[in-house]
Amino acid sequence: MHVANEAGVSVPATCMLETFDMTVPGGRVSEAFRSTSNPREIKGLVTVYEDSAIDEVLVAVGYGKDIWGEQLVRWTKTSVAANTVSYDVGQCDVQHSITLNYFISFQK
Repeated sequence: MHVANEAGVSVPATCMLETFDMTVPGGRVSEAFRSTSNPREIKGLVTVYEDSAIDEVLVAVGYGKDIWGEQLVRWTKTSVAANTVSYDVGQCDVQHSITLNYFISFQK
């Protein structure tokens, strides 16, 4: 981009605005087993969908929703294993091989 003053003098200029993604990540929680005879053990799988870097991960177990669901286990910092997948199928994929690979990759 070029900017000019009233005298007609122009110079190239760049502009960069930092943006912050404030949307809540998507995801789901799946239980490892529906029932157990051990009341002190609970297992599950958490899947998070996020297109930005995740800086901090906290987990809790409880009865409530959001920040109030920590009656059994208080909010604790943890780490997650990242599995980065590119879902950009908008490129020239005439034979749909990229899209098809997402569906058949589990069969291999």
